Amino acid sequence: MKNKILMLFNLFLWLNLSLATGQTVENQLVKNKLEKINAQLANDFKQKNMDNILSHFDKEAVLMPEFQPTMRGTEVIKAYYQEIFTRWEIEKFDKKIIEIITFNDNFAEVGTFTLAYRANNQDFTLNGKYLNIWKTNQAGVLKKKAVSYGYFHQVENPATHWVKIAKESFSPKPSSQTSKSNPLAFELNALNALMEKSIQARDGNLRADFYTDDAIFMPFADSSKVGINSIRAHLIAYNSYPVKIDSINIYHEDFEDCNSFVIEYSRFYVKWHTADNAGVGAGKGIRIWKREKNCSLKLYREIGLHDHLETNADLEKIKIELQKVNQSYSAALIQKNLKVVMNYYTKNSVVMPEFHSALYHQPAIKKYFATLFSEAQIEGLQKEIYEVKMLKDMILEIGTYQLRQKSKANIKGKYMIVWERNKQGKLQINTEAWGSTQYIERHQAPYAENPRAEHTQYPTPTSPNPALVEELARQNSFIHQHVLGRDGGTHAAIFTEDAIFMHYYQPLILGMDKIKLYLIAHESPKVSVDSLQIKASKIIDLGDFVIEHGYYSVNWSDGINGGKGIGKSINIWKREEKGVLKIYRQMVNHD
Repeated sequence: MKNKILMLFNLFLWLNLSLATGQTVENQLVKNKLEKINAQLANDFKQKNMDNILSHFDKEAVLMPEFQPTMRGTEVIKAYYQEIFTRWEIEKFDKKIIEIITFNDNFAEVGTFTLAYRANNQDFTLNGKYLNIWKTNQAGVLKKKAVSYGYFHQVENPATHWVKIAKESFSPKPSSQTSKSNPLAFELNALNALMEKSIQARDGNLRADFYTDDAIFMPFADSSKVGINSIRAHLIAYNSYPVKIDSINIYHEDFEDCNSFVIEYSRFYVKWHTADNAGVGAGKGIRIWKREKNCSLKLYREIGLHDHLETNADLEKIKIELQKVNQSYSAALIQKNLKVVMNYYTKNSVVMPEFHSALYHQPAIKKYFATLFSEAQIEGLQKEIYEVKMLKDMILEIGTYQLRQKSKANIKGKYMIVWERNKQGKLQINTEAWGSTQYIERHQAPYAENPRAEHTQYPTPTSPNPALVEELARQNSFIHQHVLGRDGGTHAAIFTEDAIFMHYYQPLILGMDKIKLYLIAHESPKVSVDSLQIKASKIIDLGDFVIEHGYYSVNWSDGINGGKGIGKSINIWKREEKGVLKIYRQMVNHD
């Protein structure tokens, strides 16, 4: 009863706000058309009439249901609904339009809905809100550009709303303006960066300042918040929960400039913990920004939706296993137990220490650790796992570490390890690299090799698939071209949207937008690159993923100083849409 009263009160506020802002004659005509379309669609969903449902979508339309990652294009939208129709018998799908907003040739439709369906011999009723973007095509017909909807309440089993679709079907294709230098893209990036800070600081007041006085915010599993006072009260209360945000990434997959309005298709990824729990969250939404009289952009309408993250109990077990392995490995390192340390490496392991050339195979690795134990005194090594991913039959571990040394400064750093299991099921290191998260001198490292003039011992890249060797060479040529051209913005296009970049002397750089900003600054035109070499030394083909052991050599100058830099990297490539390889995870350090 309480929920019904809240929903009615919310609807009353919403209707009053819509009346106050005024609906134009054009908006009323559009509303009348959409009401007819919605009535027809309700029947089409009951009848599972796919052709009629798809006829209302633009060919490149975006679909954002609660719990489902963003989809683009009628082909994948069809696949999604076909699967849902095998699970649900829809009995009712009623929509109530609250308002129509007009900008350029676009119309935003905002409203509420009731969805009733039968599944597994049970009846379900869901109440929620939606935000759709329509456009008028050349024939004057209204077509859906974007559909997003979520619920006013929690849903018992989100997995029943989630459809596993081929990876290349996810994520809208960014518009050309998002991949070039664009003032509006820069403005949205800046706003998203500030929003990240407000969320990490748990500052509900600052978050509320992003909204117009007459804004409507439609949060996950809650009633819509109408007007700045309601939004501010909600955000202050929401941010008062004792949750620590470990990291957050907010970015746009696409946006459209509509003069006094901007439509943004947003994404977020967050890692959090409390005193008793921890987890990750991901989601998306549609934001309508409005240009105020002072030219600032503020949020006018926003819907926030969550993705259902596929759980993997085995992966959680592996993480616990790795935590124990890391503790045992650290203890052996502190005790200088060379035999135990070497048990963690295969005969063909590759190790990439900071300030040392890459080590190929056990003899070189054993020599390195024997020298390290004779020259350094490690008093403590504490690792914290950031993520664990399955790469076919291998395991990717990324994390941070704190190294305590006797007679030397302590070091904070990050690491990447690719593990494999031997015939006995024991985890062993296939590939490993580490490096500090801030600038350090060579002498501060536990053991550093004397700088070498050139790489001399790297093997020729080999792979069962010669075409893959050529493909990676082409991708490295792309990087080579734009590093030489000092074009960090274009260089960033080689990364996936959710990439992690682990560059020398830097903390983890999360997501395409942050990687792009970093590369633009790092590849400054003030520093010229006189020569550059980027090559692969070993390639492991894992189907959807490729592990590449790379190395580089660069000569640079800034007009006053100059020098030569050499180093190496672990590159985890991922096959994206249309089979294109992009960098998913990359760890780079200096020799």
